[in-house]
Amino acid sequence: MKARFLALTAATLIALPTLAAPTHEISGNADVHYKLNKDEPKWNYGAKLGYDYSLSNELQIGGAFSLNKDKAGSLDAALSVGPTYNIGEFSEAFFVGAHLIYKHHNDLDANGAQIDVHSWGFDVQAGKRLEIASGVSWKPYVAYTMFFKPSPSTWVFDIVPVSLSVHW
Repeated sequence: MKARFLALTAATLIALPTLAAPTHEISGNADVHYKLNKDEPKWNYGAKLGYDYSLSNELQIGGAFSLNKDKAGSLDAALSVGPTYNIGEFSEAFFVGAHLIYKHHNDLDANGAQIDVHSWGFDVQAGKRLEIASGVSWKPYVAYTMFFKPSPSTWVFDIVPVSLSVHW
């Protein structure tokens, strides 16, 4: 009887599915967020849509496209790509990511004429997923972004409280 119980227990444990991370994740936010930067803090209005593909239970690779508009009316578009590392069960995981960023925005030159500016930089993000429903998580995060091209370099600290993730 004891041997039969142990054999049944072992067979059950072997047959249990492992909790694997979903293969695909689409995340996005449409929000008002406050940018703390070294020049002057300002409110930005933006939208971001991203896609991540799971390489393993912890590691994802992906990219995002964002549009932002500040209070002065300046509009910028950005593309980012890079890895994200997840700690814990996916739908409730802490996450840390690093991304290479290309940004295009309009600015004013010394004469007040509008010019196109192309910037290169990187960001580091950290946050936590909080499951709302099966396959849907709230995904608030903070991000530190450093733009090193064009000179002089600029940095931005974002707090993004409203971000959703759909994963399958």
